Amino acid sequence: MAAGRPARRAPGGQRRAVPARIADARFAIDEIERRAAAGGAWARVRLGAIGFSGHSFGARLTQALAGERPTRARRAERLGATAEPRIRAFIAFSPGFNERDGLDDTTLAQRFGAITRPFLAMTGTADDAMLVGDASNAARRAVYRGLPPGQRAQLVLDGADHASFGGGTGLSGEGRLGRRSERAVALEAQHRALIAAISSDWWRWQLLGDANAAARLRAPAGPAAGDLWEQG
Repeated sequence: MAAGRPARRAPGGQRRAVPARIADARFAIDEIERRAAAGGAWARVRLGAIGFSGHSFGARLTQALAGERPTRARRAERLGATAEPRIRAFIAFSPGFNERDGLDDTTLAQRFGAITRPFLAMTGTADDAMLVGDASNAARRAVYRGLPPGQRAQLVLDGADHASFGGGTGLSGEGRLGRRSERAVALEAQHRALIAAISSDWWRWQLLGDANAAARLRAPAGPAAGDLWEQG
């Protein structure tokens, strides 16, 4: 087993390896805590104000660490509990899941109902599946619907595609992998500014208790007529 990747006991006493991506995230937090305890510059880290975010498959990891529960019994049993309690708030850029797992309210509540910490989902109207079996646009937008009311928020940008949320630039033209729609490219600067402003205020509010950031998020400046911001 790789260093820093823990295992947990499965039913019957067998050791069950934590998926590498989850183990790596936990290891990173372990290391931050270790360095903070050692003193020096790391002692300034606010261990009670850790946020976690990711794009695409990184968003899937973010969902798992927040407490997503797979709807397929076999997968749920294999993964066990994935929530990381040391993380205070989350942002998922292009979140989602396989649409075949179900988009109805009951299934969504089963999948995301245990996520009780602040969770912001960001996607776009052109943010669709990139690979076979990947999340469809409907699944990406369904994540917010499955979260319990109270600590959730969602930004849906009109015309934004998958690369709009992951730093992809440049190529125009239609296509899924590598290439982008002309509209997404044309709106890129506008979208990036809004993504940066809202994600920054989310962190300032949820991790630092910034009342001004919270007030700005009640009615963010910058969304276009076709964009959607919802919270609560």
